[in-house]
Amino acid sequence: MHRIVPLVATLVILVGCTDAGSVDVTAPRITAAITGSTDLTVAITDLGTLGGVNANATGVNTLGHIVGTSERSDLSSHAFLWSAEGGMVDLGDLGGGLSIAIAVNDRDEVVGRSRTASGDQHAFLWTPATGMRDLGTFPDATVCEALDVNNTGDVVGQCGDLAFRWTVSTGMVSLGELVPQFGSRAVAISNRGEVVGVADIFTAGLNLPRAFLWTADAGMRSLGTLDQADPLSESFAYDINDAGTILGNSFGTNGGDDFLWTAESGMQPLNEPHFQPKRINAQGDIAGSNNGGALRLADGAVVPLPPLPNDPGGEEGPGAPVALTDERDGRILLVGTTPGATGRTDQLRGSRAVLWTVTLATVLPPTPEERITALIGRVAALVDAHVLGVGEGTALNAKLQAAQRSLQHGARDVAVNQLHAFINQVNALQRSERLTSDQADALRDAALAAVATLGGAESGS
Repeated sequence: MHRIVPLVATLVILVGCTDAGSVDVTAPRITAAITGSTDLTVAITDLGTLGGVNANATGVNTLGHIVGTSERSDLSSHAFLWSAEGGMVDLGDLGGGLSIAIAVNDRDEVVGRSRTASGDQHAFLWTPATGMRDLGTFPDATVCEALDVNNTGDVVGQCGDLAFRWTVSTGMVSLGELVPQFGSRAVAISNRGEVVGVADIFTAGLNLPRAFLWTADAGMRSLGTLDQADPLSESFAYDINDAGTILGNSFGTNGGDDFLWTAESGMQPLNEPHFQPKRINAQGDIAGSNNGGALRLADGAVVPLPPLPNDPGGEEGPGAPVALTDERDGRILLVGTTPGATGRTDQLRGSRAVLWTVTLATVLPPTPEERITALIGRVAALVDAHVLGVGEGTALNAKLQAAQRSLQHGARDVAVNQLHAFINQVNALQRSERLTSDQADALRDAALAAVATLGGAESGS
């Protein structure tokens, strides 16, 4: 049995208005805070739109930057990237007037799909530096979509009937199938490069879906089902976290359940009959629905997520989150869509993209991976400000990215050495007066903090 965390609602409503005093539907319109016991607080924020009525949010990173798709004033739909500082930014398209964002990593790299000028739909990768990039297709494929991107920029999705993985060095490469010519779809990739999805097999005279795990060493393998004795049972993978835990669903002739899969325990039922999971973070917290939006914490507590307050003239339906972040600085961020009225006569009541902010009582320190990702952002900011040259920034971040890859392979000592190499280069840039002492100290301190969390010696200052 899970426990429901009771919440006492205290609403703080902020309404964005135009100079004329009317409500501006393009601005974040309502923020409602729901405060519970001393355990946690939950707030919901309306992200607004790109000028139309409807918007939905599908991805969020640890910086609080959110992606999704919004209707524009001309009724076309475009991918967006939202931040508290910059609001909702239109990411454009590949020439066909339609784009849909699905996921974002901690470097603000966004993936999804977009229509091209020819009418086909291609997977895209959008970055702050390059804008929207077409990831290409497989032969004879007319519909491709990117569904996830990890913090090293590896992209997974489906092109035609095949799951793919895209990297800068390899381009789009098929991950294969469990049975040749039966198809596959990759839905999530961890920061360790592990990929999960679904692929069909042929059994009992039927094509049946099976959840799969793909790794660079072992390739694609089936995870089986909860009822291995049932030849008609099926399984689907939804997500994988950086601990290697896979979230999914399995059902057959005797019913079914959502599951958690680990290498040690295999596939185990979640045993939450009224909870519908979507995504899992590194701590094991799960975003989903429980007669409305909900967050299932790793200890089994289920936190209800509030809908937006009622619009004048009608009630808004409950929304459910489809993505969440790892716990960071005592917070978990979740995003999704709160459905509104189906008609377009009242411009305040379309489907809205929303952010839920859950603040926990226990503050968890940043992980080494999170510290290194933040450090990469600091170096990029120095390049953008023309403090460092592009080559200098690339050389610094190459050492940080090498440390990230080492951590993904469990090589903590190697990562420590690479962080010290970064510190040594920072020292050299300070000696050559390319960095001030304050700028160098900030980079060194951040790198040493990452070294300390890895158990390395804090030398190099």
